[in-house]
Amino acid sequence: SDVYKRQNGCFPADAQVRTPEGTKRMAELSVGDQVLAMDAQGRLFFDDIYFFGHADSQTLAPMVQLQLSGAALELELTPDHFLHRCPRPEPCTWSEAEAAYAADVRPGAFVWARVGGELAAARVLSQRIAPKRGLFNPYTLSGTIVVNDVVASAHSSWILDAWVPASFVKHLPSVYQAIFLPGRWIYGIFGEQAADWMGVNSPQKQDRVWRAYTLAGTSLACFFLFPLALALALPASRAPLGSRPWAKAKL
Repeated sequence: SDVYKRQNGCFPADAQVRTPEGTKRMAELSVGDQVLAMDAQGRLFFDDIYFFGHADSQTLAPMVQLQLSGAALELELTPDHFLHRCPRPEPCTWSEAEAAYAADVRPGAFVWARVGGELAAARVLSQRIAPKRGLFNPYTLSGTIVVNDVVASAHSSWILDAWVPASFVKHLPSVYQAIFLPGRWIYGIFGEQAADWMGVNSPQKQDRVWRAYTLAGTSLACFFLFPLALALALPASRAPLGSRPWAKAKL
């Protein structure tokens, strides 16, 4: 039977990506595959997938469908997945683009897409919600992925979204990218075997995913506790020697 529910951060099973071997469907990917992505300078390159946040071929979920000027395919993704859009309803450079939820990318906005073989800011012509089959969220090392020839973030809403002001939402993909740094280190050392061990390859192993959650929770805690500990330590380290009870000079 169909399962129709809202899920965070995914593309449908039939979404297309470009690989060095040609075009593939989202459901055909696995950890270690290379897909087209965008680097910080706005250049396209093939980047590694290092884990899947979701890899579910059965669920029927509501997706935002965006039709772009000059694009052959619509981009389909869950409403809370991040896209890079121009801050104003006019073309911009890649360095000016800001992250926004797909649900907030309205007609008239400009997102980055590969149109006619060239990468450019493309105008959104229409937006609607429709059900689509599958929930797939491959994470690349760079944090970006080109899906249906549109540049999207690999990130979506997670644990911090409900706690930050709307003005900070555009920074969340960068924050999540930093939190996931240990996962990229582990992939760099052990390769796709690490994803298999944690159950976050495609298809996912639900009896192992708790290992990935444990790693994510530890990384999240370190992300916040280390700056706090540093902030508490710095004032003490700058205090006069005589004011430190553990380091008083003996005369």
